[in-house]
Amino acid sequence: MTRSTVLAAAAAALLAAGCGSSAYHWPGDAKPAYSEAIHIYPGASLESAMGGDYYGDEGHMSETLTWWFKTKDAQEKVADWYATQLPKAERSRDDDGNMVFTYAPAGGEPGEEIVVRIGHQEFRITEETKPGKHKES
Repeated sequence: MTRSTVLAAAAAALLAAGCGSSAYHWPGDAKPAYSEAIHIYPGASLESAMGGDYYGDEGHMSETLTWWFKTKDAQEKVADWYATQLPKAERSRDDDGNMVFTYAPAGGEPGEEIVVRIGHQEFRITEETKPGKHKES
């Protein structure tokens, strides 16, 4: 086997195994603060992204970024993949029937979290952080 064939096979194996966000090409204006903690389901396509700031009685409370993805796979298959990627995540089901995985990112501050909501052939990932963690573009 040539070196390029070995490298191509290794790259294909990594993609088949799924990618953490370090291997994912995030849009320039929607990069996560905790990219190493976010896992993207293999073969999913990014549909859109949006961010927001939340304020409380005492000022700026948090920032969020949410990314919406499409997949051809069933909800259960996507949820099973996330269950193996996020074994310590809290699991629940919301009122819309979405499977929800909630976890704190490694190195995050208290109150920061990442939430994965899995629906029918779609899912979204929301990262909630303290103010100032997301870079302005």
